[in-house]
Amino acid sequence: MRRRITVAATSSQIWTTAQLWHQQRLRGCGRVRHLHYGPDVQKLYREPRLLWLCVPLITLWLNRVWLLASRGHLDEDPVAFALTDRMSLLIGAAVVIVALMAV
Repeated sequence: MRRRITVAATSSQIWTTAQLWHQQRLRGCGRVRHLHYGPDVQKLYREPRLLWLCVPLITLWLNRVWLLASRGHLDEDPVAFALTDRMSLLIGAAVVIVALMAV
C-alpha cells in the first residue's frame, strides 16, 4: 500500500523557494548560452542553433516519464523503459536526427 506524503509549507517558504529556483534557472540559461556560443561548439557543429530543437524533445520525454510514473504505470528502470517504449524511441530518433543536422 502506498503512503501519501503531505508537506506543509508557509507562503514565505514557498516564495523563497520560488525565488531560489528562478535564480538557478537564470544561471543555468547563462551556462547553456555560453556552451551554445563557445568556440568548442562552433568547431564541432556547423549549425549549433539547431541543437536548441533538442530541448523541447527532451522536455517532452521527461514530462511523459514523470506523468507515467506519477500514475503508477512506470514500475521499471527509466533506461529500460526508454529502450522498450515506442514513443521514447521516436523522440530519441528525433534528437539524433536534429544532432546530425547540426553537424
